[in-house]
Order: sequence, then structure tokens, then C-alpha cells
Amino acid sequence: MKPKALVDPHPRTLDLLFNPNDLKRLKSLVGLTVWETGRMPAEMVDKHLPKLGGDRPDGSPARAVGAREEAEGDHQRRGELQPNIDYEYCFQRGIHVLGVGVAFGQAVAEMSLGMALNLARGIPAADRLFRHGKEVYGRVSNREAFLMRVQRWG
Repeated sequence: MKPKALVDPHPRTLDLLFNPNDLKRLKSLVGLTVWETGRMPAEMVDKHLPKLGGDRPDGSPARAVGAREEAEGDHQRRGELQPNIDYEYCFQRGIHVLGVGVAFGQAVAEMSLGMALNLARGIPAADRLFRHGKEVYGRVSNREAFLMRVQRWG
């Protein structure tokens, strides 16, 4: 019998998180119960993943716990423990604590850089002017622009 996984990808869907081959592989490894229509109701979580503190309904011990809140990835990046997990309890029972918060780190960093460059160079405003046939060139077009390398960031 395959291990079971309860998946709440909110606000995304599995298709956004996994490429088709990886999703197929995941499904071959575990039996998935997935909720993709908003945040998974607490009753469904309780039904499929009883509170830690004993064996699961079928008598097998829980083997892994995943962080439910994406923001908890911030704790992982800083090397901190997540405040809503009893690590000692999990460790004593061989329960692995999983989290995917760092999975989007590089993509978010690159998106932030792209947005910063757009704003520093005035690209969104210039694009709007261009689309309306009112584009401006030369020094006047860069009046509000600035170089990022000389700015103070943080």
C-alpha cells in the first residue's frame, strides 16, 4: 500500500507546482488527496490527518508533516524552527517535518530584480506612452529614471 499525502496547494494548483512528469511520478509514489478550490477546510485536514499525538486511524504512525503556511518558509531561510510544530514530539516518533517555502526563493528574487529594473528605468510608464503614440525619446524620457547601483537598498 502506498503512503498517503494530503495536499493543499492553495493559492496554486498541482499543475502550476509540478511539471507533468514530476506530478506523474509523485502520484506513482503516494496516494494523493488534493484540495484545489481555495484553502482546504479544517474538517478535511482533521479527517485525513488527525492531530499528532498517536497513531493514525489505520494503526500506522504519521511519517511526515508539511508546513501549511507558505510564509513559514521565512523561518526555514533564517534557520529557525516553525512555531506551530512540536519538533521534539515529531523527532521522537520518526516524523519528518517538510516545508517548501524556499522553493520559490530564486524565482521571487528574479521577479523582484525585474520589477526594480522596470521601475528604475521607467519602463511601465514608457510602455504606456508608446502604446498611445506619445512616446518620448532622449534625455527627457529618462528624467525620472535612476541607476540602481548608486541607490541604497534594504
